[in-house]
Amino acid sequence: MGRAQTGIRLSNSHDCHALSGLIDGAAGSGSGEGYGATLYYSTACSVQGLRISGCRHSILFQGTTFCSAIGNTSTDDLMSAIDTHGTNCLDTVIAASLRQITPRSLGQQPRCTPHAPGLCKKISE
Repeated sequence: MGRAQTGIRLSNSHDCHALSGLIDGAAGSGSGEGYGATLYYSTACSVQGLRISGCRHSILFQGTTFCSAIGNTSTDDLMSAIDTHGTNCLDTVIAASLRQITPRSLGQQPRCTPHAPGLCKKISE
């Protein structure tokens, strides 16, 4: 499952689901590196109940139809918690997901992408 530097990769898939897992730490942080869970060109797939920490993009959708991210937690992402990365994502559902900022991310300026505004919530520790 996945390619080098990606925790979970669902690509060209139908009705596939990644459930209740932990992805911690990115192997790299450059373009195309260090992603948590990715869904590429897939239909009716989901990532649910994942805990993802320290990745460039925690969850990334690209060219997906009827896919979802439900009940996931992103901690200390390097770029974005959840990103609909373009190329015509259709009927994407993002629900009950949380972005946490912890002491590990102090000194970094956390950012939400304009693709998914309002998904970030600061948690005091």
